[in-house]
Amino acid sequence: MSKDSYDKLIGKGSKFYKHNKFREALWAFHQASALDPTRQDASLWFTMGQCHKNMGELEPAISSYDKCLVLEPNHMDCWYERISVLMNLKRTEDALASCDKYIALNSTTPAVWYYRGRCLRKLLRYQEAVDSFENCLKRISPDSDLYGQAVFEQQDILITYPFSKDTK
Repeated sequence: MSKDSYDKLIGKGSKFYKHNKFREALWAFHQASALDPTRQDASLWFTMGQCHKNMGELEPAISSYDKCLVLEPNHMDCWYERISVLMNLKRTEDALASCDKYIALNSTTPAVWYYRGRCLRKLLRYQEAVDSFENCLKRISPDSDLYGQAVFEQQDILITYPFSKDTK
């Protein structure tokens, strides 16, 4: 196995990826991995997950993201993409667990608090959802689109499912 061959395939895959040729990128990345199965690279698995996601292959995307996270558990972009794909798959409890892992690593990202609120709402955990939307709102500018979405979600819960702030 030649390091040059591996690097050339990774380079070729990266070029394909940049030109939105995701199937070809995956082929190149898999060929590179086959050349040296012992070489593990979190960013390669993340990029393969992105290829799968962009082609609408959501389960293989999750599998690639999981391999990335084994190698680099604090890969924040990977956690974020994993949450998004899990929500698209309607795997709400898994998405919520990923939100909580992300927040444990970095609690400052408003979109993850928003996603967490949406998960909790789908799970009928309204008070926790309202609290998550509130955490999102604390971390974002009022003129952003996400701010408006979080306000809508929070207000819709409070109007549709009135409860006391003291009730959990």
